[in-house]
Amino acid sequence: MICAPFVGLNHHWKNVLFGCAFLLDETIASFVWAFQSFLEAMGNKAPKTIFIDQDHAMANAIKTVLPNTNHRLCVWHIAKNATHHIGHLLRNPSFRDNYWHKLLYRCESEFEMENVWKAMCLEWSLGDHKWLNNMYQLRHKWCPAFGRDNFSAGIRSTQKSESTNNVFQDMACKTMTLSEFVNHYEKQAEKMRNSEVVDDFECARGELRIMVENSGILKHAANLYTHVIYWKFQDEFLHALSVGVCRSEIDGPVHTYIVATESSERRHVVCFSSSDLTITCSCKLFEMRGWLCRHTLCILRHVNVTSIPSQYILKRWTKAAKQGIYCDVGQSSHAVVKSKTLRLKRLMQLAFNVMNISANDDVSEELTTTTLLRLRSHITNKMQSSTGNDHINFLVESDEAEDVENYEIQILDPLRRRPKGVPNTRLKGASEKRKRKPSSCAGGTSHKL
Repeated sequence: MICAPFVGLNHHWKNVLFGCAFLLDETIASFVWAFQSFLEAMGNKAPKTIFIDQDHAMANAIKTVLPNTNHRLCVWHIAKNATHHIGHLLRNPSFRDNYWHKLLYRCESEFEMENVWKAMCLEWSLGDHKWLNNMYQLRHKWCPAFGRDNFSAGIRSTQKSESTNNVFQDMACKTMTLSEFVNHYEKQAEKMRNSEVVDDFECARGELRIMVENSGILKHAANLYTHVIYWKFQDEFLHALSVGVCRSEIDGPVHTYIVATESSERRHVVCFSSSDLTITCSCKLFEMRGWLCRHTLCILRHVNVTSIPSQYILKRWTKAAKQGIYCDVGQSSHAVVKSKTLRLKRLMQLAFNVMNISANDDVSEELTTTTLLRLRSHITNKMQSSTGNDHINFLVESDEAEDVENYEIQILDPLRRRPKGVPNTRLKGASEKRKRKPSSCAGGTSHKL
């Protein structure tokens, strides 16, 4: 069977495992079932962007099940395939650096991409190259110029999930049963959850070293973002020091700036409105990754803005990313609403948020404990009065509660049976089986030791 894990990113820029599917084949019908099952498990909330390799069956399934999801091709797989089809060209630094790598990583507009592609085909006579013509037809799925309006967390390939995929490939073997695989899957998922808890704790307790101590924007970012996202934001802030304003125009409340980095011919257009603090940049890094770019930070520093505008704070990158998150099951799905599993999931998410806030000090813990006990008593009385069953009792004693909390389902090994042909006596080791040579004594009598 084919193992197909669904991997994403959490607010600490680490892999999170959404689920895992087992497929008998790699047909369109199998992928449609996998994506439909994934969509149902996610409360019918489709991902904004999905990265896959050049699999036609999977692409058709995405078009059917996830029509509004931005479908991107893995740049790493494209670069690997390029070595087989245009390897003789890639060995030439002029072709590789001036054309191919620019198309894969550095094009910022469709106009730029078209010009680079035409120049490449003209200079190297590649107009009839079959593989390159096919890649040109798929340019909107792999060229960065076509994906800047869609959020992708800065990911360009599936390599971010390869470590997770390798874990399942390494531990899987032909003799492994599905139940054994599920146990391994749960262990890997538990490791990811524990790692996220540790990261949450470090972000809540740890202090960051701010490179520019008197910067209000960096202090604001340090209080908002998780550590790894803050470091990425700080990197953009430091690079903003090399960005300068080439020209500016004023049209009412909107100021338009033409900016460029030192020793670079590329220009970027930044538009800033002082009335509502909206700011946009032609590089569209915020739209792709979720934090402000060096060009916008240069302008914000130029106009003396000392904090990040609220509309440019993406919650998924903040320390409070998991607060207030509930399972969105939709209002029209009666079967989903009736699901006890989803009701339990929504309640557990809310309860975790309450416990996370209440664990900060003893006063909050005592208040939460008292409120929960009162709520449990109220629910019990309500259930008893509505059903008329006096046997319903949700109020358990403390020792019973501890037993429930510590209870875990244990999967025991099957009963051992002795295979045929194996004797009941203890098996001898190799040293015991080795026979010693007989030694001869005086008188011709031999003794066995």
